[in-house]
Amino acid sequence: MKSRLALAFLLITLLLPAQATAQQIDPEKEADIRRLMELSGGQKMLDNVFATMFRELGQMMQERRPPGEKRQKAEEMMIIMREKMLARMQYDELVKRMLPLYDKFFTHQDIKDLIQFYETPLGQHTLRVMPRLAEESVKVGVQWGREIIDEVMEEMAEEFPELREAQLAANEAEVVAVLRVVNTACVAYSSTHPEEGYPASLSDLGPEGDDLVDAAIASGTRNGYLFEYLARDTNRDGILDVYEVRASPVAPGKSGKRYFFTDETGVIRQSEEGPATATSPPVA
Repeated sequence: MKSRLALAFLLITLLLPAQATAQQIDPEKEADIRRLMELSGGQKMLDNVFATMFRELGQMMQERRPPGEKRQKAEEMMIIMREKMLARMQYDELVKRMLPLYDKFFTHQDIKDLIQFYETPLGQHTLRVMPRLAEESVKVGVQWGREIIDEVMEEMAEEFPELREAQLAANEAEVVAVLRVVNTACVAYSSTHPEEGYPASLSDLGPEGDDLVDAAIASGTRNGYLFEYLARDTNRDGILDVYEVRASPVAPGKSGKRYFFTDETGVIRQSEEGPATATSPPVA
């Protein structure tokens, strides 16, 4: 989370640098710089950076949200902060701060040549596709990096068995913590939806539902484990009065050794022989 928040502020810092030392810019060159910034989508770029920053701040609030009334207060404060920041982040101010940088790194002829290029069909096409190209390039790079990390971690695990054991233990501990969160969320859901009882699916607990668990848990996969949720109406009155959650390693022996189970009793159970059930021994 800290890295994502840092990235958001880094982006805005790059676009809003400290005011350069005041210097006179040739009026004709300044006009062309402004034209270049307009052609290259400066306003859209700023909007995208703001959107990224606020999304990161929103995710931070989501992951650290306090319960009940305090959560509502935190969300209200977030809205107020956003409004105050938007009121100060004006595009004209950005242009004023960027002018000295363009003047420093480009000659007037450079600026004119760039304008000429961006006014061509190829230049306009470049401007349209570059944001998507950059975004998809980042995704490709991230995926590539993950594949390399997985390969290196697998090699390291072969050379240092204790590393794999430590990772398995960490994954399993996280799974137990997730199941506790799910149990608490199910109780909270049934309290606010007495006519329904327990949620029909994990997604009902996530951001698209009652927002009691994060998106990863709501999706049913986390830390190398698959979470399967089932709720039933045993009284045939339309109210889901029992549920069970099974957590199984996606890659047994690699993402986790143990299987886990929990239900409306709140007891978390485990098994190393196969899928855990209501009769498996509880987690110590």
